[in-house]
Amino acid sequence: MTFVPVRGTRFGRWVGERLVRSGLVALLAVVPLVASPPRLALAAEDPPASEQHPEDDGEKKQGFWKRFKDPDDGKLDLTAGTEQGEGFFPLALPFNEPATGPGLALALGYFHPTKGRAPASHGDAAAPPTVTFGAAAGTTNGTWFAAAGHHHVWKDDTIRYIGGAGGGTVNLTFFGFGDEGPSEDDGIDFSTQVIGLVQQAKFRIADLPVFVGARYVFAATDTEFDLDVQGVVTGESNLAGISALVEYDTRDTVFTPNAGLRATLDLSWFSEILGGDFDYGSVETAVRYYWPIGERWILGFRADVDAVGDDAPFYALPFVKLRGVPVFRYLGNYVATFEVEPRFKIGRRWSVVGFTGVGRAAREIDDLRDADKVYNFGTGFRYLIARKLGLGTGFDVARGPEETVTYLTVGSAW
Repeated sequence: MTFVPVRGTRFGRWVGERLVRSGLVALLAVVPLVASPPRLALAAEDPPASEQHPEDDGEKKQGFWKRFKDPDDGKLDLTAGTEQGEGFFPLALPFNEPATGPGLALALGYFHPTKGRAPASHGDAAAPPTVTFGAAAGTTNGTWFAAAGHHHVWKDDTIRYIGGAGGGTVNLTFFGFGDEGPSEDDGIDFSTQVIGLVQQAKFRIADLPVFVGARYVFAATDTEFDLDVQGVVTGESNLAGISALVEYDTRDTVFTPNAGLRATLDLSWFSEILGGDFDYGSVETAVRYYWPIGERWILGFRADVDAVGDDAPFYALPFVKLRGVPVFRYLGNYVATFEVEPRFKIGRRWSVVGFTGVGRAAREIDDLRDADKVYNFGTGFRYLIARKLGLGTGFDVARGPEETVTYLTVGSAW
């Protein structure tokens, strides 16, 4: 599940993804405690303290840790002590992004009771949870964001809804469009205050792994640059648009897939008629394919191709998204990104990954082929921390054109 507080601004989408992914493990960590909380007082049938035996304390302690031990293999598992994990769950988890510096995410989520979460007719993966949450994040460069939202699944996972709103301040550096930049080495710092909302609904076609739907987004922004920059929108502006959505998804899990294909197509139209200040269109395509090779290897492929009209404001442009590459560093009206990630299972829980990718960004489509290549490569590891959800977590070390970055990865890095 991905909650997007401000879909129209690319950085807003990045923040929303990190808030949910980074918080998921922390939410799961308290599920066993809520599903089977430790008793804080003696029950009526418990014997008086004077009649209790010392070994009882050891059994109680063992019972507490048993909630985090998978009965199948005896390993650490945050979903071992729960079936559905409904209730209120708080979290606090750090994250890292080279464009903003390290940060901390805080959230409170409520997982609603669900029925029929894993319909056999829709494949092996369970349906996404129905969850309501509020979240906030802040980084060392003064960037902060807060959001609240709700994700709901209806009628045996045939209808999926996302709604939410958020706001904050984003402090980044502008390096120009594609190969055109005001300062290739240092860039120009800018700050954007943003408030936005999103409403989205998708509907399954028949009994197929295909969804179609629509989305409306609105964002009010106020942007200030440290220096004057030609060709960019500054001051107050509004962005409003509607999108037609198509999604094909056969992944075995939405968290850390081992097999399957997910392909999406978003056709968007932004207009003054809808409440914004800009008129333009955009096309976003994304493909994720996971190919199991034997019992131990999973080969992952990723491809993203985005195109945005000439009248779009600079903060709505796509950018190259690769581990080790700062967000918003390489942006343009046309962006293509490709990445491959082989994963090798050492055992049932542990695995190691390697990855490498390349991206290009250009102002004009004819210049995309000749645009500078943005590359990355790196390695990392995963631990299957929630077997019932198919969720792995771990660390990645990525090298991009400018620097080496370490990431805490929750679920898929894509």
